[in-house]
Amino acid sequence: MILSTFFRPPFGGILKLVIPLSSILLLFSCNPVVFVKKQGERQLKRKDVRPYTLTTNDFSMKYWKGGNGPVIVFLHGFGGDALFTYQNELTALAKNHTVIAPDLLWFGESSASLPTTLESQLVAVETLLKELNVDTFSLIGQSYGGFIAVLMAEKFPKRIDRLCIANSPGPMFNKALIDEVCLTHGFSSIQEAFVFDSYKGVQPLLNLASYGNTKFPVWLLKLMYATNFSAYKNEQRGLLKSLIAEPERPEAIEALKRMNVMVLWGEYDELFYLSEGQRFADSINAKFTVIKDVGHAPQMDDRKAFTKVVTDFFNQ
Repeated sequence: MILSTFFRPPFGGILKLVIPLSSILLLFSCNPVVFVKKQGERQLKRKDVRPYTLTTNDFSMKYWKGGNGPVIVFLHGFGGDALFTYQNELTALAKNHTVIAPDLLWFGESSASLPTTLESQLVAVETLLKELNVDTFSLIGQSYGGFIAVLMAEKFPKRIDRLCIANSPGPMFNKALIDEVCLTHGFSSIQEAFVFDSYKGVQPLLNLASYGNTKFPVWLLKLMYATNFSAYKNEQRGLLKSLIAEPERPEAIEALKRMNVMVLWGEYDELFYLSEGQRFADSINAKFTVIKDVGHAPQMDDRKAFTKVVTDFFNQ
């Protein structure tokens, strides 16, 4: 479910520079969170991957698009957005593919008047692909995005060429384990873990997502919260509530068995345990790839390894 990556490297990559330079950044009134985002935007634009917005009566969806060749659609996880989750992958894969990466509804710069459900996310992505005249495509869904990817596989099995599902158990989602995870990490509910009303919730969430458990200073946590977590809180709580209530989808399992799927997992994922990933991969006869020494958000812990696995899969 859930989090793709809150701070995608390059934030992690330049963290050692940001912290020692914090006094300089603050002296010049520079928000390092915004600074890193702008750096990421410039990097993508240099590769001619650019931001656009699709506006309908029901939603406004920001998305990144660029490159040439077969289409790959990127769906991020809970708490992230397209830029921070997939910047490196978009840059690498735009060399030989057309890349499309939306901010999902109520994340990043996307919003909607639709119900807060997976189905609404599916409708928005489907509308975007129709607008862009995309018929066949490959797809990657990270965490929460993986649940949407499963719905797309069930609905459009003949349109999807390759599918990577990363750190997301899809139809094999063991809801009973969520209570165990919450208890282990001191949360009263999954909503408390991922949606919170102050900066104090940011560090525990990062600890859950990352195997490294990097400690951030309070001033930076406050900036993270204000920039990335303060909007759409009610809608995001609704998304989590509807996700927990999702029915099992045997039709999706059958569709996935007939597709070219790679299930990708972090070795030390503390949200969805490695055993869940293996069980999911076995149930759909998919290749199961494990990235060593990373947690639920591999991009936070080892961006190079994650990028290599993903680009190798889609470049085959």
